[in-house]
Amino acid sequence: MAVSRFSTLQRWNMRTPWLLPALVLIGLAAASVLDRRESGATRTRSDDTASRLEAVGAIEPDPDNPVRSLVRIQWTSFLGAEAYEVRFWSQEMREVGRHRAGAANVAVLDLEETWRPVAPSRLLHWRVVAMANGADIAASDLGSLRLP
Repeated sequence: MAVSRFSTLQRWNMRTPWLLPALVLIGLAAASVLDRRESGATRTRSDDTASRLEAVGAIEPDPDNPVRSLVRIQWTSFLGAEAYEVRFWSQEMREVGRHRAGAANVAVLDLEETWRPVAPSRLLHWRVVAMANGADIAASDLGSLRLP
């Protein structure tokens, strides 16, 4: 019985000599894909949380002077930030201004002064940048404000 079983295995192995190497290659490929997927997901999550600020901006009327409007931009605090800066770009992505906000989490600016460098365009781009030791350490996504 043992001799016939051995001969059956021998015959099967002679018919499919490629099977064992193929299975090893498939296993290695699967392990490689799973390893990349785990490390890539972890890296993306840590990069996003490590360098992003949450910020919102809006145009609102001045409560003291209804004819005048204000640009209000607010953001979350970022660990390690010593100061914040709001940067403005024209529609063509040419930097047109910076407003240093210190350690505050809000910037309230006069709409007319903010829009003057991009006039007559009706679109203004902005971003909040967290700074430490004079270097940028985090930034918000690029936001846009459109004149009504």
